[in-house]
Amino acid sequence: MTGKRPERVAKWLVEAAAQPLTFYGIIARRWLGDPSPFDWTPPVLTEERLTMLTERTAGRRAIALLQVGMNVRAGRELRFMTHDGGRELTEALIAIANQATLPMVSLRAGFALPDDDVSIRIAALYPVPAWQPREGFRVDRALLFAFMRQESAFNVRARSSAGARGLMQLMPATASFVAQKGFRGNGRNELYDPALN
Repeated sequence: MTGKRPERVAKWLVEAAAQPLTFYGIIARRWLGDPSPFDWTPPVLTEERLTMLTERTAGRRAIALLQVGMNVRAGRELRFMTHDGGRELTEALIAIANQATLPMVSLRAGFALPDDDVSIRIAALYPVPAWQPREGFRVDRALLFAFMRQESAFNVRARSSAGARGLMQLMPATASFVAQKGFRGNGRNELYDPALN
């Protein structure tokens, strides 16, 4: 570290650690042995939170859609609720999003929270969905989720104007080359499947 003179580095580590939401802040805190100041645990879906959701028409529709396995449509309903209420409704949305594996809803709800509400915001902005590749993870799942967050904001049905599809915004031709399988015509829609994408 800086020519075997750690005193030169310590000052900068402390300064970076003062910004715990940044990349360098996280690294500095780890170097200094400081624990994360955040609780990464998402809120739990309680009866009260479920009731809060069902008091709204969109919430009732979303829960009915979840019950019949139409998660993408349920996510659309919940997504529109992210700007409707205060902290309690937002926590309810994050809780149901976590339970139903709808990270896009969690992310949107997190963006709706005020910046100073870091305790709940951090779990919402960095969801950990229960998705898993068919052959299991070959790289760190955090890296994959980071790409998904950046490329599609966890929108399973994302499609770019260039034709890229799904969570990782894969181009059908590239996916065909890598997977040694044709994703042409209706086969392109397979790229919307989180386990494949």
